[in-house]
Amino acid sequence: MIIKENIKKFTRTLSTLLILILLFQLTACSNMGKKADQLLSQITDYEFGQDRTKLSEFSDLVVEAAKSKSESEAVEESILRFLQKDATFASKQFVCRELRIIGSERSVPVLAKMLKDEKTTNIARYALEDIPGDKVDNALLEALNEGTKKVKLGVITTLSVRKSKKAAAPLGKLLKSKDEEIAETAASALGDIQGDESIKYLAAEINTPNKKLREVVADSYLRCADHLVAKDPSRANKMFHNLYNTDMSIPIRQGAFIGLLNTSPNKDEIIYDAILNGEGIIKYIAISKLRDLPSDYEVTKFSKLLPKLSPENQIQLLGVIESRADKGSHKYVLQTLRSRVSLVRIASLNALAKIGDAGDVITIATIAAKKSGDERKAARSCLYLLNNKNVDETIVANIPKANKSVKIELIKAVGERGINSAADVLLENTNSKDRQVRTATYSALAEVATNKNLKLLTEKLLALPYHNDRKRMERTISKIAERSPDKKFADYLIKKFDSVNSIDNKCSILRLLGYTNNSAALEVLKQNSKSDDEQIKIAAIEGLSSWATSEPLYDLLKVTENAESEKVRKTALKGFTSFIATDKNLSDSAKVELYKKSLQNAKTSNEKNIALDGIGHIDNFASLGVLKEYYQDPSVKETVEDGINRVGWHLREEHPEEVKAFILDIMKITTDDDRYKEKSQKLINSIDKILKQKK
Repeated sequence: MIIKENIKKFTRTLSTLLILILLFQLTACSNMGKKADQLLSQITDYEFGQDRTKLSEFSDLVVEAAKSKSESEAVEESILRFLQKDATFASKQFVCRELRIIGSERSVPVLAKMLKDEKTTNIARYALEDIPGDKVDNALLEALNEGTKKVKLGVITTLSVRKSKKAAAPLGKLLKSKDEEIAETAASALGDIQGDESIKYLAAEINTPNKKLREVVADSYLRCADHLVAKDPSRANKMFHNLYNTDMSIPIRQGAFIGLLNTSPNKDEIIYDAILNGEGIIKYIAISKLRDLPSDYEVTKFSKLLPKLSPENQIQLLGVIESRADKGSHKYVLQTLRSRVSLVRIASLNALAKIGDAGDVITIATIAAKKSGDERKAARSCLYLLNNKNVDETIVANIPKANKSVKIELIKAVGERGINSAADVLLENTNSKDRQVRTATYSALAEVATNKNLKLLTEKLLALPYHNDRKRMERTISKIAERSPDKKFADYLIKKFDSVNSIDNKCSILRLLGYTNNSAALEVLKQNSKSDDEQIKIAAIEGLSSWATSEPLYDLLKVTENAESEKVRKTALKGFTSFIATDKNLSDSAKVELYKKSLQNAKTSNEKNIALDGIGHIDNFASLGVLKEYYQDPSVKETVEDGINRVGWHLREEHPEEVKAFILDIMKITTDDDRYKEKSQKLINSIDKILKQKK
């Protein structure tokens, strides 16, 4: 009895609780509906451009109501009542937009009436587009049958947005409408709706005599085929094939061709036919699609078509051959080297760089020798990049027997390719009577010779019959010495210096000693920087200036300060100034002081500019002070301005107030330089932002 009594009590309690919950929900819905009615009553007279406060409040209410089905329904009912009242178009347009968020099939009867009215059809369609359910489609189809032309066009668009399969047949019948605009809009909609029914009606009208309609039908048919590719590629392929083999416009045939390629097992055959027989863009697409073929697929059979193609398509196909490095196309690429169009020949050379062989060396070198401009650049690049068997050996073997212009190209290729085995052949050409051959040889030797060749090259330097070649040979030897150091080379040079009598040879040796990084060599250079012979002295200074470290820094300063001639001063100052920036052991303050010494000894604007540019890369106020001293010197003004601006930007974060004061001071003496004033103002503006943030 007790258990039964407890069960009865529990049941009564639960029922009471459920009733209370239901009453609470009804009350909440009622409140939400009342609030919606209240807000809607305040926007009845709303017009475009007026205050949107109440509209925003209602939008927030809709968002909140959308979280609950019951509250959403309550607000929806309020909206529907509002739409049936007398209100402005602007207010009804607004609530239709909100109805799109919470609308359901219960809205259909009200919206269906609005749908058939030209004044409200668009806002009704907007609301209906996102409301799910057959009732919506039925209402749209009813309006399609009964509405005016304007209504029909809008309804067709909405049916296409909803992708309503139910609408395919009615729209298909409209393809035969006497009104071209309706027929074309229906055709476009079928392309959005897709499906078997749409395809059936579109296929039936694909050959309509109305060219404009046929283009729209074909476009929709193409879109339907695209949609089928994933699930039924075979059927899609047939549809693409039907469109491609028609007299449709190029854009339609282009799309059909791409679809055909994507759904066909024999892509290469289709591409081949299109390259051979296609027109315009079709041929272009076909060639580009060769890049999509498997990486191991040889495109040789396509290369055979090169002679039949226009120059534009030849260039395109040659680019494909280059990217795929298709060696089977080699002989056909060689044929295009004889083209009358330079861009085709350049494309051929680019392709040969990937697929050429040793047999092409002389052909390519000859082109480089005879041509000029971009074609010469392409030929040289091709010769430098050839990566097949025996290419290096062929280049070296042909140097002795090639004519002058080809010989020069082959020698240059030795340097660019780094063919070390060519050193002996190159050494022979240092004796050539032709200056251009010798010049090319010196450059190539600098790249491929090693320390084993240093002594022999030095002997050749000291015995040079051509005085103008001396500096070139020195550069060659110095590059080799830097790239391939030899500790014994300095000892050899020092002995040579003592044994030679020629001043020119002594000077060459001194300059070369500067690249040895040898302590004994440094002492020889320091001693000779004090020589009574000006030529020897200058050569020793040049050697000191080439030293690998900044160790000769103060020696060069001393020579600069004690220089008895302009040549000596100029040479020593240049070396001294260049070492200041490279000495990592110097503090910024020490560098500024040394640059000041450089400026004290500078006489030309170029010398001043070099020192001031160095100061302009040191971020402290001492450098700003030096730059300010030279601000009104017109010969260095641009360098000084750039330096001040650069240092100012670097110091502004840590010292904003000081930098601002300095820049403002500089701007006071800036007269007619608007460009610099603008740059300075930008710096000031940046500093002001920093100061504001710090407050």
